[in-house]
Amino acid sequence: MAVAYESGVIKIYQLDWTKKYLLELKGHQSTCQSIYISHSNPYFLYSASTDSTVRIWNLRDYAQVYMLQLDVLIDEITFITEALLFINKN
Repeated sequence: MAVAYESGVIKIYQLDWTKKYLLELKGHQSTCQSIYISHSNPYFLYSASTDSTVRIWNLRDYAQVYMLQLDVLIDEITFITEALLFINKN
């Protein structure tokens, strides 16, 4: 399970009876507005922040694999298909 925080940190928890805290994904400089994990490829987490970035994280090794810097404030990300991303902005 992934939980996004106002600080920009994303915390990862083990989703079983233990609900064990695993680690934090750090990179966003302000509020993480939206996170997405694909059903067809659950090894990648996509996050969007009011710092105008969309980041892709590899959940196998918990490393950031890509960052897209935009020139708009992002409210939410929605995936239309695995290759088509919709960004809702302020």
